[in-house]
Amino acid sequence: MENIRKDKGKSIVAFPDNFVVIDIVVTGYAFIDDSIIEVAAHKYSDGKKIDEFSSLINPNITNCIDEYLHDLTGITNEMLLDAPSPKEVLTDFFSFIGNDVVVGHCVNFDINFLYDSSLHYLNKPFTNDYIDTLRYARKLLPDLPHHRMPDICDYFNIKKEKYHRANSGCELSYQCYSNFLTLVNDKDAFINSFKKKRSYSRSSLKDLSPNLQVIDENSPFFNKTFVFTGKLKAGTRKEVAQTVVDHGGFCTDTVSKKVNYLVIGAYEDYSLVKDGKSSKHKKAEKLKLDGCDIEIISENIFYDMLEDCE
Repeated sequence: MENIRKDKGKSIVAFPDNFVVIDIVVTGYAFIDDSIIEVAAHKYSDGKKIDEFSSLINPNITNCIDEYLHDLTGITNEMLLDAPSPKEVLTDFFSFIGNDVVVGHCVNFDINFLYDSSLHYLNKPFTNDYIDTLRYARKLLPDLPHHRMPDICDYFNIKKEKYHRANSGCELSYQCYSNFLTLVNDKDAFINSFKKKRSYSRSSLKDLSPNLQVIDENSPFFNKTFVFTGKLKAGTRKEVAQTVVDHGGFCTDTVSKKVNYLVIGAYEDYSLVKDGKSSKHKKAEKLKLDGCDIEIISENIFYDMLEDCE
């Protein structure tokens, strides 16, 4: 069921001297339907920022910024009119990054979007290895209820920005990453801790229980709650939900503040869609704007997450 990306870089646990922190702003959750409208990259060497790159992108799509995206980012359709094309910006963006390790929070999503965009516009894959600080957060702050960027910023008393923009996202990601480093006493032991797998069971699952006897606690599914909407292409909801449970997660039928991911399937011929979005989709967007720990992802992105479970 996975969406395999040939030659995609690996998610690594490391402490490189040189790296590039990245962030992107997109119009949605899947490359096939949506576009990158802003990118940023901050280059670091020996703990100091030595250069940075950022640009808006004009995807040449009329009114691609809806009310939800405007409220989240502050970007307007008018701001994109004079921005460079995707090919022009991505050429400069990837040239700036070079071969450096990439760092970011929940950066696997960004990496997949950039991979698909690079293949589409530049006819080559994005192959850089990357460090996802979400993995560091789960390991170093296990008692934190949620590991979203705002929660981590609050924990470290880092001042947050009002809008999600690529440049501010890079700055916040770096500050979180640098704070994580202060919590690591033994780097080798920290790296090795990600190789351990532990048994896990939970008796409160109503209909599904894990088929696996050993579940990786570092899986992006572990202890996360999923809801599905739309028609899933890879199987029934029960079959796909079993995948979640097998990797330590949970599934429910309704969107609430306790849900971490809403997975969107196809809306074509789906009777519960009004104005282009299901009621679950609309409720999830409202919860996200209210600051809840919920991400809205496409079915393809859901299968991309399985890459970190291998």
